[in-house]
Formats: sequence, structure tokens, C-alpha cells
Amino acid sequence: MSILIIAAIFIAIILLAMNIYVTYLLAKSEFFEPVQKYSQYALIWLFPVIGVVVCYLFVQPDLEPPSGRYLNPDEAPEGEFMDFARSNKDYFSGHD
Repeated sequence: MSILIIAAIFIAIILLAMNIYVTYLLAKSEFFEPVQKYSQYALIWLFPVIGVVVCYLFVQPDLEPPSGRYLNPDEAPEGEFMDFARSNKDYFSGHD
């Protein structure tokens, strides 16, 4: 077997392993909605190199779902709860 064929097989195995690993991370993630997951699956398997890199940036192994802490403003320490619903300031337009 030529070295070129062995290198091609090795690269194909690495790409397949990366696709499977990122697909597994995405499947066990609770962070995304099902439609988002299906879109990312398609991106991973239709565009192997670019799709894996892009999806891995969003589905990192240490990314956890929100803890749910401080849902109640009374439980939050001073300055750690920001309630946009009762705010008079427009945080998104860039104007004060």
C-alpha cells in the first residue's frame, strides 16, 4: 500500500471520529432546542471539517445548562440580579 493511501485512510478515520464525538456531545447537550440540534447535525455531516469546528465551538464539553439560581430577585446577592422587565433604561439601543 502506498503512503498516500495510508495517509488518506488515516485522515478519513480522524474526520469520522471527530464527527462522531461532536455529534455525541450535541446529542447529550440540554442547551439547544431540537430544531437547533438537527441543524447542527446536518452541518456536521454535510460539511465535515467546517461543521465540526463550528459546532464544537458551541457545544463544548464543559458547557452546562443554566443552574436556575437567582430566579427570584429576593434570593440574589446585591448587584447579581438584573431585571430588564422593570428597568427604564434601554440596554440594547445604545442610548441612555
